Amino acid sequence: MGLMAVLTLVHLISGSPVWCDEAESGEVIVEEQSGTQTHAHVLVSPVEPSAEGSAQAGTISVDFKDADIRQVLRILSLKSGVDIVAGPDVEGLVTIKLTSVPWEQALDIVLRTYGLTYDRKGNVIRVMSLEAVEQEALGTEVFPLNYAKSKEVMDIVKEMLTDRGKVKFDDRTNTVIVTDLPASLFQLKQVIERLDRQTPQVHIESRFVETRLTRDENLGIDWFDSMQLTVSPATSSTTFPFRTGATYGKAGEAFLTKPGDLFYTGTSAATNAVANQGFIPNAGGQFVFGTITLAQLNTTINMLKQRVDTRVISNPTIVTLNNQEASVQVGTDVNIPNFQVDPSTGRATVSGFQTRSTGIILKVKPQVNLEQEIVMDVKPEITTVGSDRTYASGITFPDFDVQKAQTQVRLVDGQTLAIGGLKRQAERVTQSKIPILGDLPIVGVLFSNRREQTPSGQDQLDLLIFMTVHLVKDKAKQAVAAASP
Repeated sequence: MGLMAVLTLVHLISGSPVWCDEAESGEVIVEEQSGTQTHAHVLVSPVEPSAEGSAQAGTISVDFKDADIRQVLRILSLKSGVDIVAGPDVEGLVTIKLTSVPWEQALDIVLRTYGLTYDRKGNVIRVMSLEAVEQEALGTEVFPLNYAKSKEVMDIVKEMLTDRGKVKFDDRTNTVIVTDLPASLFQLKQVIERLDRQTPQVHIESRFVETRLTRDENLGIDWFDSMQLTVSPATSSTTFPFRTGATYGKAGEAFLTKPGDLFYTGTSAATNAVANQGFIPNAGGQFVFGTITLAQLNTTINMLKQRVDTRVISNPTIVTLNNQEASVQVGTDVNIPNFQVDPSTGRATVSGFQTRSTGIILKVKPQVNLEQEIVMDVKPEITTVGSDRTYASGITFPDFDVQKAQTQVRLVDGQTLAIGGLKRQAERVTQSKIPILGDLPIVGVLFSNRREQTPSGQDQLDLLIFMTVHLVKDKAKQAVAAASP
């Protein structure tokens, strides 16, 4: 069968354009193009090929049967645009079929299958046998690090060295010195470049807002159309979309139909509960989580400020590194004594103190992914000092009331996480005094009375936590980019 007959047959079978290379001795390499994929078929036992060809983008498919390894390398070189040089000991026949794989993966599979290896310098790949590699002279390369610590990088690299390789680090200059085979140095360089990258930083601005609710009052937040809320704790992660004007309960009952209103009444108790909570009703003392935009946050804060009994407790701001936990506490530390009891006398002596944090404690751990999204572990906790408990030895310790939750959310730069749903009984302070005399400095306390009480089933304090996250930009890189033409 002649060459034209072969090409015609391949074209009729595949329906795709084909072309060929023909060497001096008559070897024929037929290549078929389908989209971004190239299929190479060795039809005649090949000989040393010519160096002609151009790079082709995309994946390749090859089907070699008893093809000379050098011919295989030639085809991979043509399709990759990379120069591939075979050593003098690279020889043998290749039988392999690969479909739709990147050229570098195809090269790696072929070489590993037939006991070969390679090292790459720039746009040149050198192929050699494993025996030749073992006889090569060792090379040394110094890797200065900008962000990673040299000791930590050395600990990772030393697990990847060959039997002849060595690695050291210089803490003063923050460099890693590697001595190994050239092929190993090429792979280690790629690993070190991936490790030596700037650790992203996350700027977190928090707002702790507390508002007092009376017995017949529910706090409502207009959560807007675009908000989504994840309820926790729950048996599984559940996200609820919020829609203004949507129906709930009986036909015609809508919640959040009046954007901007802080409270919603006029329908059934169940519907009012949903509207005024801004989310599915939860048991007392549980946290709920949701995400809002900065504009929605400002609107919410402005609505809350319209209430007389609303105050911003704190507005802390922290910056933390990627994958590093940070914490914010609004409260006090309580020192609890450690006692040692003498069994013979029953007397207790103080041997030291341990500290217990109380108040609002917020722990966060951000992780920035490749899409520049911020995946954040959030652990809100409220700890209050409860009643005292007396033990058998006569020692009295306070109990602590703890309410906490844990969740993981995914935010984008500038987005705000809202945490709410925590209610607790509020203390009411009543003060009476004799006019004028009660206002006198120092002696005024003799003519006034101050009483704190916790009314049962009356006032409640509702805590809302808002966290806005931002990625900290590298100002040095921004300046260089702005100066570049």
